[in-house]
Amino acid sequence: MMYFLLFFSPFFFFNQTDSDEQIDSNEIVFEKNDYEDQLLDEKLKNDLLVQEIENRIIENYSLIEKIDFFEKTMIEKNEKISFLEEKTRENNLLSEQIKLLGIKADENELLVEKIKFLDKKMDENVGLKDQMSVLENKRSTTSRVYLELLKRCLLNTIYEDPNMNPHLPLNYDAALRENGGDWPLLAHSLIGKKRLSQVEECVHQVLKDEVPGDLVNVGTWRGGTGILMRGCLKAYGDDTRNVWVFDTFEGVPAPNGSKYPIDAPWVFNVYKELAVSLEQVRLNFSKYDLLDDNTRFVKGLYAQTLPSTPINKISVLCVFGFLYELTMDVLVNLYSNVSPGGYVIINDFSLPTTQAAVNNFRNAYQITDPIHQIDSVGIYWQKNN
Repeated sequence: MMYFLLFFSPFFFFNQTDSDEQIDSNEIVFEKNDYEDQLLDEKLKNDLLVQEIENRIIENYSLIEKIDFFEKTMIEKNEKISFLEEKTRENNLLSEQIKLLGIKADENELLVEKIKFLDKKMDENVGLKDQMSVLENKRSTTSRVYLELLKRCLLNTIYEDPNMNPHLPLNYDAALRENGGDWPLLAHSLIGKKRLSQVEECVHQVLKDEVPGDLVNVGTWRGGTGILMRGCLKAYGDDTRNVWVFDTFEGVPAPNGSKYPIDAPWVFNVYKELAVSLEQVRLNFSKYDLLDDNTRFVKGLYAQTLPSTPINKISVLCVFGFLYELTMDVLVNLYSNVSPGGYVIINDFSLPTTQAAVNNFRNAYQITDPIHQIDSVGIYWQKNN
């Protein structure tokens, strides 16, 4: 309608040129306005977009903070979980310990009962020990009485048999018998009361001190010293040790004067009274009821028998050598087997032959253990190293 009016209007015809110009101007204005509108719209859109981006950024910051919070929370939770797991393990361990303590408590109760029982037994044992001590004293007394009687029988001081040494009075002499100065006609020992008592004391001491080793009698004559040794072991209840008895059982050998000049004058071989057979010695042991498997007899010359005899340890070594050669054979072959704390008894140290052998041997092996005199004839020493 508007275009129609313009077309028929006089103004339209008569002002055509001006109108065209006006129209062009208006179109420019319109286009400008449209462009501005578009810019405005774009600006608004941009503003909205910026606002939205800012909102998104704010939201992202918030989300990041939440994520940080959650991560922190998760870390704390994990730490708490780890802490709780550790505590759980500790509690489990504690539970096991409590169970163990419970078991230990039961065991302790049982142990307390055992201790009470043992205390009761200890009280009983004290009484028993006292009784055993009394019995031991009685046994010791009985053993001493038995051994004293055994020594008197071995020396025959009860019936006082005469002497048969041709160089001494033949009648019985108590002093000579005490010191082993005579050759008894019937008695089973010629070493005298003092030396027999020393043998007994040495055996008693090695048993008391638990010194290991057998008892060895070299040069036994009628068996007296060996019989006393076996009697001591039986009296004190020791069946672990052997008694070794060495002798030629044919008397003292003739001296080898060419090799050992010191032995030349000492012709003990001519005295048939000193020759006692092995059968007779075994019979003498049996008369005392002391012939058993713990007694070993070795017949022959010492130089031949001693090296091959299986004696590992010796606690008491009792020697009657007569000659330098025989005494040295014994010491060379047996002394190293004597245990520390053991004893060496020399029955005829008053003879120059025996004395020389003992002194030379001790000097050669630097033996400094002190020598003790038993009587006018015999000595002993204790091996310390």
